[in-house]
Amino acid sequence: MESKKTTPPSAAPAGGESARHDQKQVISELLKTADRFIKSGDFVRALEETQKALSIDPRNMYALAYEDRIRFLQEEARKKERDMQPETPPGEKKTTGAPVAEREVQRIREEELRQQAEEEAKRLQEELRRLGEEARRVSQEAQRRVEEEARRGAEAELKAKVEEARRKIEIEFKQKGEEERRRLEEEGRLRPTAEAKQKPEEAQKQLEEKIQEEAEVAKRQFQEEVEKRVEDERRKLEEVLQRKSEDERKILEERVQEKVKKEKLAAYRQLLERVWLKGGVSREEALLLKTMRNSLQIAPEEHKELELEVKLSSYIAAVRDAWKQGSIMPEDAELLDNLRRLYSIDAEQHLKIESKIRREIREQRGKGLVLVVDDEVSITKFAELILAKEGFSVITAESVEDALDLLKQNFPALVLSDINFPQPGMGGFSFFEKFKKMEHLKGVPFILMSAINEELIVQTGKRLGISDYIIKPFTREALIASVERSLKNSPLSVAHV
Repeated sequence: MESKKTTPPSAAPAGGESARHDQKQVISELLKTADRFIKSGDFVRALEETQKALSIDPRNMYALAYEDRIRFLQEEARKKERDMQPETPPGEKKTTGAPVAEREVQRIREEELRQQAEEEAKRLQEELRRLGEEARRVSQEAQRRVEEEARRGAEAELKAKVEEARRKIEIEFKQKGEEERRRLEEEGRLRPTAEAKQKPEEAQKQLEEKIQEEAEVAKRQFQEEVEKRVEDERRKLEEVLQRKSEDERKILEERVQEKVKKEKLAAYRQLLERVWLKGGVSREEALLLKTMRNSLQIAPEEHKELELEVKLSSYIAAVRDAWKQGSIMPEDAELLDNLRRLYSIDAEQHLKIESKIRREIREQRGKGLVLVVDDEVSITKFAELILAKEGFSVITAESVEDALDLLKQNFPALVLSDINFPQPGMGGFSFFEKFKKMEHLKGVPFILMSAINEELIVQTGKRLGISDYIIKPFTREALIASVERSLKNSPLSVAHV
């Protein structure tokens, strides 16, 4: 207890600071050695040096970044090694020479196209068969439904008509019976014969028998009339039902034929898009298209219209991709002419779409799109606020995976990324290695951000091709200066302030 009281307060911190400094020096030396091994391609020994550094400080962000980068480079080296070992069938000699290789590539491509066409034709035939069965089922169901509705309607209508006729006949029969009774009574009073002398009971009985007889006759006549009317109504309803069923069948057949036609045109368009993907049509591809047209029953005018649409869309996509890769600009008339010839686009067709292409390119060039990547939302929001005020469009991501997905769909003028991320195996250096492999982003500046100013990391980044390095937290002036400096030195020379 006494010794603790006599120890100067600053002694312990001074010793701790010295130990931390020595530790940092050892880690720095280990990472420098690892960097030399990386340059020589000895990734195993480079990883060993990095792991030594991590054994001293497991949370050292630079050692973790080195480890991520080395593992990424190891995987890339293994992929390259696998790609450089083509499979050769036993006993078969490798063919050499560019013409032979080109012919083999052409043969493989033609075989693939032929197989694709056959598979598409089979799929289409199966679809046509399925549609035919569906049409028959729908037609039968529709006919059954119409017949059932017609039958129920006819029964209800007939029942109403019969009931109405029965009421009318009953009224008529009652009236006639009453009239007949009065007539017979009148005749009985006026006839001075023996009949008149009969007992009233007998006269009444005879009257009732006569009335009953006439009622039976009227009933038979009524039944015959009802049966005749029912038969007439049945024939009329059958005719209506037949016409309605025929109309339904025709409508269903037209719908099925229209759907089948759309399927055929869509299949043929897919083949056209594959053929025109890189421009031009070879003799084998033209033969394949002709075979497909005959198989799918594509009319010449339909082929002409579809091919023009596909050529124009493929040409626009080629111009857009060429601009994204930095190999063409709107002012490059000669290169645009070459592309037009490749896709068989005449001057009139080009004039219709030229303004659209130029406007799209100019709009995309503009002030520029910046992608900001950092797992700290406060950093991305701060950078977005500063850059937006300077006229840049900004998109953000909180992980390398999200950033790579955005880069597949966008063409930024610049990428601003943190060096350290919580996801294992995916740091700033690994992100940059993947970024460099994206063809349409060649020449786009890449700026790294970090909370620590470490000379070794800065030099490593610059040697790899990183445009600049910013220390966090940064000021507005520091960020704008770094962005403008990187854009100015970019081979794409994207417009900037």
